[in-house]
Amino acid sequence: MKKILKLVLPITIGLSISQTYILVNRFLASGLPEGSISALNYADKLIQMPVGLFVTAIGTAVFPFLTRRAVEKDWTGLAEGVRKALRLVFLLPWPYFFTLSV
Repeated sequence: MKKILKLVLPITIGLSISQTYILVNRFLASGLPEGSISALNYADKLIQMPVGLFVTAIGTAVFPFLTRRAVEKDWTGLAEGVRKALRLVFLLPWPYFFTLSV
């Protein structure tokens, strides 16, 4: 249980910082003209869309492979799998971003 709590702590801190950022944005936007909070919500959803489309899909496909390599203690295979997954995560969304700017 101690090990689980130790591993969950950085995730909890990261999520709490993210939620604090959203609260501060909404607090500051509440003093602005009508529709400002809605604009912030839509912008946040737009920012999260590539994560939902690409990173989650790639992670779902890659994690079983990485887990298998870790269980087999195939460290070179694991490292190669991580490298390929990171390449996919960084390179696959580029066409998406270029179509947004046009």
